[in-house]
Amino acid sequence: MRIGINIPKDLHQRLQPLKGSINISQICREALEARVDKYEEFVGWLDSEHAKEAIAGICDKEMQRKAIVEVDWETIGYQDAKDWVQGATLPDWDYWNRCRNHPDRSNQNFIWLHGRHVRSSKTRGEFVTPDGAKTFFQRHREYMDLIHDQDDEFWEWMHEQYDGLGPLYEWESSEQAYGRAWMTYTSAVWEMICQLRDERATELQNALLKSIENRPVPEVPERIAAEIRRGK
Repeated sequence: MRIGINIPKDLHQRLQPLKGSINISQICREALEARVDKYEEFVGWLDSEHAKEAIAGICDKEMQRKAIVEVDWETIGYQDAKDWVQGATLPDWDYWNRCRNHPDRSNQNFIWLHGRHVRSSKTRGEFVTPDGAKTFFQRHREYMDLIHDQDDEFWEWMHEQYDGLGPLYEWESSEQAYGRAWMTYTSAVWEMICQLRDERATELQNALLKSIENRPVPEVPERIAAEIRRGK
């Protein structure tokens, strides 16, 4: 098959002195063959198991990095709320209810941000959570520690992918997502607690009414009544 090629005018002029000593067709053919061989070699490598493993490794590393940065704070909030509910005592729930009904919004969020404050003296105290359930502050501190432990390659990737470090230090949105989920879960459980309390109160009231109904009716003993009839 014959094909034509176009070359720049200046290159054509430079080839004139060599026209009798080189085979331009052969040179073009060898160059094309080399390019095709390289392409086929590369495509063949892409189909190899080694290439698939290398690509999979790159994708896995990308996903791991994204998982570090793009944290699902809402899901974490639900899980921590579940852990809190599993270990919460009545004092924990009383504190939760006080926080929820506090007029100051910062105090409303206090329990899932810090935990319950237990005072050991007039001037000292500590924050505790049921069975060590984690708070948002603890989760966020763990997150920042994980971020700061990453290598230089991670920071380079971070700047390329997100054009800066904004997602790592976006406190407000992560706090809102976590708190919204935490309060949604615990509020639902609180409603169930209140319902159980109401049902139990109704049961006790019904039991009291039934006990009143079953009380013995006052009556004069027959012996006394007989004496009265005899005129005593």
